[in-house]
Amino acid sequence: MYYFGAMVKTFFVWLLFTGISTCCIGQQFLLFQKNRYKYAKYEIGDVISFNVKDDTKKHTFQIRGFEDSVIVFNNYRINPNEITHMYVDDKTRVWYILRYKYSKLLLIGGLGYFAVDAFNSGEISSNTALVSGSLVSAGILAGVIFKDRIRIKGRKRLVIVD
Repeated sequence: MYYFGAMVKTFFVWLLFTGISTCCIGQQFLLFQKNRYKYAKYEIGDVISFNVKDDTKKHTFQIRGFEDSVIVFNNYRINPNEITHMYVDDKTRVWYILRYKYSKLLLIGGLGYFAVDAFNSGEISSNTALVSGSLVSAGILAGVIFKDRIRIKGRKRLVIVD
């Protein structure tokens, strides 16, 4: 009886290692590397947005697979070297602490200051309107200035990894 139990355990351990080794063979992914420590990994099924050389249009596609050195989308194939800009998404937004949050923070701060001061004092003073208007204007300007795309140049690179 003990011999049969050991065989069953050995079989399940073998099955586990065989399953792990076969499922990990040939899985490619797209690696967007900002520097040595910060990178984003895009796998099959992830959606990416990017710009291509000589085209200012934003392209957004879901990754269907990888062939040699080409990213495959539904009806589109592209070499990662042709991509000039990647748009900020949830995977790359964490690289920047406040860069893409200035506009929201300033807008909320300006409107919140206006509402709190008006509620506390019961009237709207010119100083309150000036400060809150300045914060809201700065928030709108920050939204225009800080583009939500990252240029791929220098240390920033985009490669397909096995």
